[in-house]
Amino acid sequence: MTRSGTSPEMRYFGREGMAARYAASRPPVHAEVLRAALPEDLAPRAALDAGCGTGHSTAPLAAWSDAVFGCDASTVMLAQACSRVPTARFAAARAEALPFAAGCFELVTTCMAFHWFDQERFLAEAARVLEPGGLLVAYNLVFPGRLVGDAAFSRWFGGVYLERFPTPDRDRTSLGRRLSKGGGMLCFERRVDVELQVDFTARGLRDYLTSQSNVEAALRAGARIEEVDAWLDGELAAFFDGAAARAFAYEGRAELARRVS
Repeated sequence: MTRSGTSPEMRYFGREGMAARYAASRPPVHAEVLRAALPEDLAPRAALDAGCGTGHSTAPLAAWSDAVFGCDASTVMLAQACSRVPTARFAAARAEALPFAAGCFELVTTCMAFHWFDQERFLAEAARVLEPGGLLVAYNLVFPGRLVGDAAFSRWFGGVYLERFPTPDRDRTSLGRRLSKGGGMLCFERRVDVELQVDFTARGLRDYLTSQSNVEAALRAGARIEEVDAWLDGELAAFFDGAAARAFAYEGRAELARRVS
């Protein structure tokens, strides 16, 4: 099913330490979003997770398909994915140049990655590897910076954290908007929003925040992870105040498109 060729490391999360932290700290809520988004009768023979990262988004696909594949440009992220989902098959490749034959998947998903892709090239590749009638699901998991029952955290998140670690540039065009421009073999179907809640310990939230591209951008600019950890430990302590864990709002946003005949 695969074609030859590999791709260089991703711009983000190419370091072993950051990949391991990403793997350990990301909330495993992907299955909840997929259950809300995918048709109940979906039973693909083969499913692909494009831009699979450390495999959090790959693992849930086993509930729908026995043949699960993942690809990512970062080999250090893939090393984590192989450990997390040993039954899946992985390839080092960019989503814009998928190493798979035409029409071999009935489901292609991508999580937290569409905004990093060359979207037009990826959509052409997704359409190519999907069989007619196959489904593409692009979804994001969003941490909106809301601590349940404590408005002060939102003020800190927006006014302190994001000021110190601003969000790096990305293509914010949604799947629906991209496909509304016409052309290609994919037809937009719908968007599904899922409200979630995640419990974080103070250490877990610190590690989660340092797994975001905001902090990765700062590290590439010369910041030291030890300094970032120490700053976050000091900032977050007041919001936990001895509590083992606190509940935070979390969101899933999925968009679906279908490969036309």
